[in-house]
Amino acid sequence: MPLLLRFGKRLVWSIGTLLGVVVIVFAISNVIPADPAALVAGDSATAEQIAETRARLGLDLPLYQQLFNYLGRLLQGDMGTSIFTARPIAEDLLGRLPATIELALGSMLLAVLIGIPVGVISALKRGSLLDHAVRVLTVSGFAVANFWLAIMLQLLLVMWLDLLPLFGRIEGDAPAFITGLYTVDALLTGNWRALGDALWHLALPSITLALPVAATIVRFTRTGVLEALGRPFVPYAQAMGLPPVIIVWRYVLRAALTSVVTQIGLVTGTLLGGAVVVEAIFDWPGLGGYTVNSIMMSDYSAVMGAALWIAAMYVITNVIVDAVQAMVDPRAAAR
Repeated sequence: MPLLLRFGKRLVWSIGTLLGVVVIVFAISNVIPADPAALVAGDSATAEQIAETRARLGLDLPLYQQLFNYLGRLLQGDMGTSIFTARPIAEDLLGRLPATIELALGSMLLAVLIGIPVGVISALKRGSLLDHAVRVLTVSGFAVANFWLAIMLQLLLVMWLDLLPLFGRIEGDAPAFITGLYTVDALLTGNWRALGDALWHLALPSITLALPVAATIVRFTRTGVLEALGRPFVPYAQAMGLPPVIIVWRYVLRAALTSVVTQIGLVTGTLLGGAVVVEAIFDWPGLGGYTVNSIMMSDYSAVMGAALWIAAMYVITNVIVDAVQAMVDPRAAAR
């Protein structure tokens, strides 16, 4: 029951978070000097045609009324229509959501597979040359910008070494649609050619997003393991004759995972934020690329819809992290 109450509170607070995102994005989008009515009407449109387009789109109303009208439509499940695709924004976003989820999951899985083992080894080798090297790399990972890392990896792995594809999700026909995640759909349908090709295209953008996140996970895993190694159960387990591997990977790591799981939830926002830039660089057809295009074309409704969906993904991820944290440490559910 405390766990359900905790999740209920998180969901209630998430509504306020999403509302705040809408208001902030709406305010920012309306201080940009570009005129979407003029862009929609075309370069050769007259002042009268632009004014007519502005009235048709409701852009001639006061800002507060535009915001209230948008929120009213949003409560009915209507995000509006994209100015440039002439399609419902919700349909555009739904079609691109699987690509972003696949990229985010691939990046997070890679970051965890790198970050946790490296963090554990660094803690066990505390003060060694390896530990110092890992700490330098993690600090570098915090400082590196996603767009710079993406360009450098493209130059190294694509232009110079010709190891990975430059852009896109797949080459050739996509697997039969089930979930929209190409790797999952290829596994479910036994399409091994599509699976290999999807993983090949997923590798470079996933590495770009995963490395800074892995640096954070390494740091918190190392700190958590060092703290757990100082607890009384470690000498007790050693006195019981348990092998060091069992002590570290079964008991010490589990005690250290509480802070790591929490941090994974926090860096999800960084991952989703970086995905906007990385998807644009790698021409990845997800929410990030859609958001960048909408910003470039001053499609305010599409920008607000994309920002709302990304914020919702962040909130949902944090609720899931809460559940995982409660399973790792049941004391968390009672807080």
